[in-house]
Amino acid sequence: MRKLTEAEMADVMREHPLPADVADVVLSQVDMADHLGVSLPTMRGYLRRGMPFVSRGGCGTQWQVRLSEASAWLAFFKKLERQKHTRAAAVASAKAALRAARKN
Repeated sequence: MRKLTEAEMADVMREHPLPADVADVVLSQVDMADHLGVSLPTMRGYLRRGMPFVSRGGCGTQWQVRLSEASAWLAFFKKLERQKHTRAAAVASAKAALRAARKN
């Protein structure tokens, strides 16, 4: 996970839009964590790893995160993780087939 460039983020937002019936609002990190169904430490980790935000928190103030941007960013990286696991499974399968072929 990393911070995306503006061009990358624009592409990700087009690929992973919010549903039409969901308003694009700015949420605190606590509310965003609740919306995403993750713990607050996980949410903080996302922010450290580059999740886009509207304003940085600190000294008693919450981070502010735009729902559309955060949801698209997370969906993009989850998609990359799924692709990575699919490729890893394909490589493992190919290696097993090679080992089996060598035995014959």
